[in-house]
Amino acid sequence: MSLPMVYLYAVTDWPELPLPDIPGLDQARILGLSFGEIAAVVSPRATAIVPASIVNIRRHEAVVEALMTDRSVIPARFGAVLDDERAARRIIESHYTGFLSNLDRVRGRVELGLRVLWDGAQLGTGQDQVPSHGSTSSLPASGRAYLRTRLEAERREQAQQERAAAVANELHAPLARLSAESTQQLLVTPRMLMTAAYLVNTDRVASFRKMVADLSKAHPALRLLCTGPWPPYNFTMGSVLPTERNEAHV
Repeated sequence: MSLPMVYLYAVTDWPELPLPDIPGLDQARILGLSFGEIAAVVSPRATAIVPASIVNIRRHEAVVEALMTDRSVIPARFGAVLDDERAARRIIESHYTGFLSNLDRVRGRVELGLRVLWDGAQLGTGQDQVPSHGSTSSLPASGRAYLRTRLEAERREQAQQERAAAVANELHAPLARLSAESTQQLLVTPRMLMTAAYLVNTDRVASFRKMVADLSKAHPALRLLCTGPWPPYNFTMGSVLPTERNEAHV
């Protein structure tokens, strides 16, 4: 008889610790498959298809967050189904050193997120004017107007990007100093000045939140949204955890 498939939530340290009393997907019991100093946390699964429903996504997150209360975690992406328990054990055995390194990196740390909203239209760059150059004087009036409009738009965009980078750095730099690691993206949308993630020691979370509050007061035209603490998704997704079933055989 073939072994059942398993759904993978995370790889953790301290495999000897009891697992939290929380059900997995479809109310299945979660199990720890240990190897050395680490364990893969899984639950039995009847099918390889995991619908990306709100219920399933929240259940996945709930299990990972319950695990992180008393151990370090490398969270798996949602939907990671492996052929059976042996496939899960092969993964943790074959990538044991990498998992240990990643777990050591995030031990005693959590992820905090930051989103910064702004109104880029208030930059005041519209006053910048593009001077006429001799190279456009031979064009018809309509051609000169078109080129002039394009140049002005490009200059406004460039000015906005430079202003965004300057403002984002004012926010990001002090928060990065409170963090072990950080990631940052600028102008994800015209309204989203910055999104960032920070790997923060648990004893610095309060200081980090206070810094966000201070920055928010210092920049009343911006809206700063701090989220977390979360499992370190943005700092461990480059690990060797699988995203598809067939990766279990790598």
